[in-house]
Amino acid sequence: MRKKYLSLLLISAVLAASLTGCGQKAAESDPGAEEATVDESEAQAAEIEQEFEFYSDKEDEMYYNLPDVVEQDGKSYELTTDISLETLGTRKVVQKVVESDVEDLAELPETMEYKTDSGNTYTLTNEQVYVKEKDATISIPVTDTVVYEDQYGRPSIPGTKTITYFNKVTGQDEEIQGTLQEFYESTPGHWENSLHVDGVFQAPSTNVSEFTLAGTDNVTVPQSAATPEWATYQTDVLKSLGLSSKYFRINAAAWNGDAYTQDGYIMRNAVFEGDAYVSAYTAVYQGNGASIGYKTKVFYRADAEAVDAPDEDTTTVFKIKAVVRYKLMES
Repeated sequence: MRKKYLSLLLISAVLAASLTGCGQKAAESDPGAEEATVDESEAQAAEIEQEFEFYSDKEDEMYYNLPDVVEQDGKSYELTTDISLETLGTRKVVQKVVESDVEDLAELPETMEYKTDSGNTYTLTNEQVYVKEKDATISIPVTDTVVYEDQYGRPSIPGTKTITYFNKVTGQDEEIQGTLQEFYESTPGHWENSLHVDGVFQAPSTNVSEFTLAGTDNVTVPQSAATPEWATYQTDVLKSLGLSSKYFRINAAAWNGDAYTQDGYIMRNAVFEGDAYVSAYTAVYQGNGASIGYKTKVFYRADAEAVDAPDEDTTTVFKIKAVVRYKLMES
């Protein structure tokens, strides 16, 4: 395989070491030979070499983050520009490259579903993350959830909502406008014994034997009735209140106290108990906020052979070995 060299940095210590090696025979009779050997050893210890392997779309593109500092034998070494690349081989894969801004690299999904232009769908694995920029100002999704409890039918809700979040860039709470992303029934509809309706019956103080339900013209019950019930009282009460039988039902009725007079009428209070058909709904709003994090390029891949992918769904990537030189950091 051919080697490509990104740069060649000739460090003075290395040069000195190589020159000393060329004169080794003379050093055997030279009183300063021992000192030269020590200098050579120190020069070599001032640098170390590290190897890293990764995949790339092109042989001369490094989508790999080399560590800025490495530790060896209790010493710290910093990255130099002396980097050489060697192509070790090729690999046929189904690949999708996604650029993503995240606050934490752990947020990046481990897998993704990828549908190609040919219509085939593959499950790809997050194999390689290239950080283009860290400690960057990024845009992040900010969400807020609103739960609507005990709803009689699907409620009408606003399409936008003000969301308060902590902006890590400014270090302050800020408001953004969120738009409705999801709205769904989070608790299935069910009957609850929660309906309590107060009613009032009245009759002229003259000799009248029936009460009329307030708010109606013809819903009546005898004043002597033990309960404010009649053949169709459940339907009539709901109708008088403007309630739909789809979401409400009356189960029982009772007098609430004795009759009394008021404004020339004989009055008597009643109470109706029943069920309400309720559900809970959840609304999710989302807006864009600012934060500090990473700008990344994520490589999702699957081996073409493992997923039996046709040629039109595949791409060839190169396996690259980077040989990197690090120099001893000054203490």
